[in-house]
Amino acid sequence: MKQPPIQIKITYKRWQDETLQTVELTPDQYFDPLEEDETYYEDGIAKYNTDWEYLRDTVSVKELA
Repeated sequence: MKQPPIQIKITYKRWQDETLQTVELTPDQYFDPLEEDETYYEDGIAKYNTDWEYLRDTVSVKELA
């Protein structure tokens, strides 16, 4: 059975903003590289332990509410 595409979204709020922001990541951005016979559904391991680490190029951790 074919798996649907993986959608990865991180939603965050900065202290100075009133609205939430959402960043969409591709599986390649979110997961560690796969071996040749692996899939993200069964073998995917996140690169980072916390969501803010994926945001560090977008927003400083000090800005996150």
